[in-house]
Amino acid sequence: MAETKVKKQHSKSWHIAWRSIIGVIDGLLAVAGIIFIVLGFISDYLPKKNSENWTGNATFAANMHMGYRWFGFILLAGAVLILAIFFNVMAHHDEANRERELRRQERMKILAASASETTIEATSPATEVHSTAPEAAKTDPSSETKPANQ
Repeated sequence: MAETKVKKQHSKSWHIAWRSIIGVIDGLLAVAGIIFIVLGFISDYLPKKNSENWTGNATFAANMHMGYRWFGFILLAGAVLILAIFFNVMAHHDEANRERELRRQERMKILAASASETTIEATSPATEVHSTAPEAAKTDPSSETKPANQ
């Protein structure tokens, strides 16, 4: 019995696409968080007043009620949280796929074993050897012909 493997390309490509999209978004959040943290340090330690430096931290702090540094930490923490959830979901999905494939292989082994048993049973009467020589030792009284006169 030939085993045919059916691959679900749509499912794999869909997961690869979503993994890539989530990875890119998460990476961009992390990079933006690091950039905001660095801008926060730069704006704090520039020799000019905070309202006069080129980073715009004072305007950002007035509108967002926090500085660049805190906003960067929030973005970075969000990126780490998204990454942890992403890894957890994908690990669960990959483990479920491995278990599904293992169960399928076990079913195929059982089917192959049962198919070979049925073919052995089906072919065993045909493989019996019948001799063409008449057996004199075995005589069945019911099979003897009776005369038509009786």
